[in-house]
Amino acid sequence: MLAKRSAELLLSHSGLVDEVIAFDFPWTAFTNKYSPSRYDKSRFDRLFHALRERDFDVSLDARRDIRSNVVTYLSGARRRIGYDFGGGAHLLTDVLPSGDQNAHKIEDWLALLGPLNVAITGTSRPRLVVTEAERSNARDRLKLLGLSSSTPIVAVHPGASHAVRRWDKKRFGPVLDEAMANGASQVIIFEETKGDSAEIVTSRPIPRIHTGLRELMGLVAESDMLLCNDSGPMHIAEALDVPVVALFGGSRSEWYGPRGDHHKVSEVDEMACRPCFDACIFATPRCMEGISSDRVARAVRTQLARAGSQRIARPALAG
Repeated sequence: MLAKRSAELLLSHSGLVDEVIAFDFPWTAFTNKYSPSRYDKSRFDRLFHALRERDFDVSLDARRDIRSNVVTYLSGARRRIGYDFGGGAHLLTDVLPSGDQNAHKIEDWLALLGPLNVAITGTSRPRLVVTEAERSNARDRLKLLGLSSSTPIVAVHPGASHAVRRWDKKRFGPVLDEAMANGASQVIIFEETKGDSAEIVTSRPIPRIHTGLRELMGLVAESDMLLCNDSGPMHIAEALDVPVVALFGGSRSEWYGPRGDHHKVSEVDEMACRPCFDACIFATPRCMEGISSDRVARAVRTQLARAGSQRIARPALAG
């Protein structure tokens, strides 16, 4: 897999890839993506040399981006499978029609297996793996934070890579207060940088956790649900089969949202400008501002009710 370095940690123990070739393509950045300083020719030369040395038989690329087509062409792969979108079809050997582009992205990616005559049966969902040692460490940490295995745990990740995807942190407080009312649940909040959840004010103290990726995965796996924005942790929770309440703004949830009846998406029903691909035409993201606290609280209540009726016995949080 050719991906950012974080993919190596994310896919550890999954058995899905044999090797991650780490490279951060400048055009995938949200800001300054066209700054000349980000395009180091020597780095690209080393990458293409390393790819050609591996003598690949096949490349699969779902980005629909001519720049990705150039990368796979220069990799030297003999078969290059991708989509006829963005002007790079002539660089591919096996070209798939883009169609109406209304399918979930998972379906788009699975379709790349067609030219290889790989049959897909049933519903395929992403799967990640957390080791038992990582789960045990997560349980120990939760115990040290004062949490019990007898009450559902709500994990909250209020961040997102792009500002227009973030729900106002001040609005999480009332939702979490309701979730904790009468001892219905326990809550932990993930911070991307220490103290960045200070705007989430609740009537009772909530543990704030700043941790690495694998530790986050372990804690999510030991939680009963994740409340989050459209973000990486949302996809991680889905791939760990942890129920999600996801807040969607400018992205189309039918393209990128978690799939399955045990997940809930809260979003403004009608937004003519969706999808905006994170380039908001308004001074502030109305799609996120329009998601009411009541709507989110209802989704959380539904998930907690499901957790109460379907919750499996968990090992004790032993310190």
